[in-house]
Amino acid sequence: YFNAVDTINPSVFDLRPISNNTYNLSQILEISANVTDNYAVSFVLANLTYPNGTTQQLTLSLATGNKYNTSFTIPTLIGRYNITIIANDTSNNLNNTQTTYFNAVDSTKSIVFDLKPTSNTNYTFSSTIEISANVTDNIAVSSVLANLTYPNGTIQQLILSLATGNKYNSSFTIPTLIGRYNITIIANDSSNNLNSSETTYFNAVDTINPSVFDLIPTANSTYNLSQILEISANVTDNYAVSSVLANLTYPNGTIQQLTL
Repeated sequence: YFNAVDTINPSVFDLRPISNNTYNLSQILEISANVTDNYAVSFVLANLTYPNGTTQQLTLSLATGNKYNTSFTIPTLIGRYNITIIANDTSNNLNNTQTTYFNAVDSTKSIVFDLKPTSNTNYTFSSTIEISANVTDNIAVSSVLANLTYPNGTIQQLILSLATGNKYNSSFTIPTLIGRYNITIIANDSSNNLNSSETTYFNAVDTINPSVFDLIPTANSTYNLSQILEISANVTDNYAVSSVLANLTYPNGTIQQLTL
């Protein structure tokens, strides 16, 4: 008599994903392989090695024809994922020679929201204000900056530091320059994805009246007719004095305006 035995390993081919494919973090992908055997396939597994060396074993189920597959959600771990397909037949012949790999990358920009100051807010110059934004990222925020454009076109870059939660901020003292100040928030994550699309602005205004003091002539002074006298005042302003006039009302009610 003789014994008939099966010593032929299963054939494994058409692996997915194709080697060196790139996927984004959190993406769901198919891991699959076509497996055939001269007798019968028993099971098909996939050994998945993470970029940090962790190994996970996945069971591939028969989908259609000779294709065995499963789905896999990429975690928030950037790098190369190696896959080894393990196919076993009912005679315990093992094929673990077929491999593939894919790369997980981060192509998602940080989310920037809740900018301060609110657009079109008015402040008096010399005020100290907060410039801030909330920034979140699927991996990690690297840096948050604010490009501040003055009314005269000058640009100043401010570093926003993490204050609390997702809020990044800095303080800014408005100089003596009236007009609109434009702010662009620049958020960069640890994968160098840049978000510079979020903007706001504020207006620097002057609402403080000039100070007028030391008027001459002193109230209730007496002068002779035809006498020449000085009409004057000291005037200061936090920004700039534009003009100083004196309205002179005669005893008969006539009004004359003098330019000082």
